[in-house]
Order: sequence, then structure tokens, then C-alpha cells
Amino acid sequence: MTILNNGHTVQVNYDDGSFIDIEGTRYDLVQFHFHIPSEHTFNGQFSAMEMHLVHESSDGDFAVIGVMINEGRNNDILDLIWDHLPPDEGPRKTIGISINVFDLLPPEKQAYHYNGSLTTPPCSEEIIWFIMNTPIEISENQITAFKQIYNSNNRPVQILHNRKVVADSPIK
Repeated sequence: MTILNNGHTVQVNYDDGSFIDIEGTRYDLVQFHFHIPSEHTFNGQFSAMEMHLVHESSDGDFAVIGVMINEGRNNDILDLIWDHLPPDEGPRKTIGISINVFDLLPPEKQAYHYNGSLTTPPCSEEIIWFIMNTPIEISENQITAFKQIYNSNNRPVQILHNRKVVADSPIK
């Protein structure tokens, strides 16, 4: 894997091979990144952070899995990445570790989904979003380490604009 500070967030580029299938279309995991605080809310409440797992189809369409991150226990898997957090914008660096991104997901794989937009410029529409119902945890120290790079890098919550949010879509 490689890691970089792209000027908006810390991004981890993921090796080929992981994908999700949405109605017969394969979306390959290309990268995941982090926002502080979350960009989605549950009952109007923000989480400490949010992780986005960005998937792309061969046609260039995107599907993103959002995972809420609450303050709690230290996350040992994220520690492997946190040990390499780049403090400044710059080129990607190989970090010489391998993780299974499935291990970053919560045990319960239920999600809400809707069609929305990217949360960073150019904020393109027609992105399939899956927001996991169950958060993962990260320690206060891990949150503080990320805040030393980005104190706040979230897009404000957007109104739905007649979008339909569907509950309980399983992530496999």
C-alpha cells in the first residue's frame, strides 16, 4: 500500500484485488481516506471521524462505503497506518505493510445507501453511497494524531434534495 497527504486528507491507495459487486457491476477498491469530523450524521449527531472506502467500476463510476468512527478503544489495525501519517501534502510513499480492509469494517455489515455526490471537488454526482450502520472505534490519542494534520476536513452535511435513503443494505 501507499499513503499520501493529498491536501484534503490522508489517503491510502489499496492494492488490486478487493471489490464489491453492486447489481452485477464490479467496483474495485482503489483507496480509502479519512474525514474529521464525520461527513454523515445519525440522528443529527456527528461521529469523531469517518472513513471512506472508494471503489471504481471499469466504466469510471464510483461507489463509496462510509464507516463512522467513534472515540473509544485503540484501533490496532489503524495504528499500522497511523504510524505513517504524512504531516504535509506531498507525493505518495510506500509504507510496506499489508492489511485486509475488511478488518477495518464493523462486525455488523448493514448499511444505508443512497445516490449522492463526492464530498471533495469536483463533488461529482451519481456516486453510490453505503453508510455502515455500526461505527468502529479509535482512541483519543489516534484522533489527536490525525487532528495534528487536519483539525477539520469534512464537507458540511448536505440536504437530501429528494434523494431516497434505503436502509439495511448488506455489505459483502
